[in-house]
Amino acid sequence: MPNHLTIDGKGGQFPCFWLDNSGGKPWSDLASYNFDAIQNAPYPWTGSTSGSYALSDSFPVNAGQQVNAVAILATAHTKPFWDFGFALLVQGTTVVDVLFALRPDGSGVIGDVGLPIVRLAAPSIEVAVDSKTRNAVGIVLNDVNYGPVDSASGNQSTYLSATCAPAAGQYRILFGIFATLNTVNPARPAALIVPFFNVT
Repeated sequence: MPNHLTIDGKGGQFPCFWLDNSGGKPWSDLASYNFDAIQNAPYPWTGSTSGSYALSDSFPVNAGQQVNAVAILATAHTKPFWDFGFALLVQGTTVVDVLFALRPDGSGVIGDVGLPIVRLAAPSIEVAVDSKTRNAVGIVLNDVNYGPVDSASGNQSTYLSATCAPAAGQYRILFGIFATLNTVNPARPAALIVPFFNVT
């Protein structure tokens, strides 16, 4: 299958594709997908959320095949309470499956401790997600070091894989990494790295 992504915002190759949330693309760019990434937020978040996203080429899935995506959610700063990355399996602008939606530190809750619990969208019921949180040692994107190089650098990153078996058809995957409430730090952003996605 094609492993190509069209990037809107800030990103490149590492040698795999990557995005970071300093791309400045507004959440409204994705309005046609009707993806409620943040569930039941008691505050308006869509107008102050920006980042980067990428849409894959279209690819076929035959009956009985699985879609597999591997990703790293990395942060170059500590306490990434307001950052989140996601992947959606889509047909046109219809979301077929939520593959994942998480903070870089692996949490499914957006916001700081002590605030009302506001959850990110859960994976669809037919999606299997395996995730591990660890240091992003050796990851340098656009001269930003995501490893634990000093006390100010982030070391709470999540390595994950997501698998689902949709009905036969043509699909794309929409990836995104965003900062809510205008909290992005362009010098030390959060990033979504996509080593690969395929069909087996």
